[in-house]
Amino acid sequence: MYRRSLFLVITTVLAANPAKSDSAGQMRITAQAAVIKLEALADVPRLVPQQALEFILTIQPQCAPDMRAESISISAADTRRTYLRSDFADKSILEMQLTIPSKQLSPIAVDGFCQAGHKASLTTRELRIEDAFSAHISLRCASEERQSIAYIVQPLALKLQCAAPDEVSESAVDQDSSPSSSIR
Repeated sequence: MYRRSLFLVITTVLAANPAKSDSAGQMRITAQAAVIKLEALADVPRLVPQQALEFILTIQPQCAPDMRAESISISAADTRRTYLRSDFADKSILEMQLTIPSKQLSPIAVDGFCQAGHKASLTTRELRIEDAFSAHISLRCASEERQSIAYIVQPLALKLQCAAPDEVSESAVDQDSSPSSSIR
């Protein structure tokens, strides 16, 4: 009942106050999924321990003809990055790597994927989790007379890759047979 009431209130507010499109800036953003490689385990519910996740973002800022991009700010989890005009002034597209440290992430529950006892699961060696995280991105455009800020929330996906038990044992053999790089 609470959700229905909340939905009704939000719908009423949006209908009464339609969004105005007077922003002097906008962005086109693409994000590559972060990859997590897993080893097949026995038939147990599992939590995928998080590791540092690396997302590649491509941002194309566009300001009004009389304005220029002053800064782009990106926030995901507790990670924040800001790029000033000097960082992208000579480029029309900013490509950057956003790394979210593991201590800012919680484990993800995955049931039935990459389990050694499930033959069908191992035929599907990849699982894509859409909207696992989100990045909040803002573009500040400015001219001598005015400033404008455009905000976008960009969904970030994860791609889980499963190594079958035979691949895991082969990679372990390969690692064992390679010479050690440290001298003891």
